[in-house]
Amino acid sequence: MIKAVMLDFGGVYFNDGYHRFISAIAEKYSIPREKVVKVILDDFVYGTGFVIGKANEEEALTGAFKKLGIKEDWRKWHKTILKWYTPKKKLIDFVRVLRNDMKICMLSDQTDYIMELEEKYRFFKDFDLSIISTQVGTAKPGRKIFKTALNLLKVKPEETVFVDDNPVNVEAASGIGIHAFHIRDFESNNFKKFKSLAFL
Repeated sequence: MIKAVMLDFGGVYFNDGYHRFISAIAEKYSIPREKVVKVILDDFVYGTGFVIGKANEEEALTGAFKKLGIKEDWRKWHKTILKWYTPKKKLIDFVRVLRNDMKICMLSDQTDYIMELEEKYRFFKDFDLSIISTQVGTAKPGRKIFKTALNLLKVKPEETVFVDDNPVNVEAASGIGIHAFHIRDFESNNFKKFKSLAFL
């Protein structure tokens, strides 16, 4: 029996402004997107500890732009990235219905962006629990963040569904016994696979 659903934020509950930012940089400077992902996400967002609160946005983005050999104002991009985070209404409406029968948890690798978005959209009220990487000092795909969520929700892995847009995170959750979905599979055919699993 499914008792809890854990959802990533960017790319799942909201459209992901950060990935749109990466695509915009790649297109503007004709740099392969894979290289931009490697530098911005791997080397600086995660590599500097920005995503777990050990570095700030200016340090991460300024360093990434320098390594990519481009000149950009990180403050301008901060505003643009926030603008590109927008609610995914169909999924949000579905999850709000689920909350009548199970616990809903946000489990997200996010920075201070999420607090600014909360001020605008007031979505924390949709969740019974919100676990943000910068607030707990650990990030996906590490097992610690998943185990923290399970413990706080007081559920077993097999009683839990996790949804993410990153296949690496989906695989990590599956590896500890959680029913893990890539967002495309979760949303497909009007959430058919999930409904079958949860006996809805």
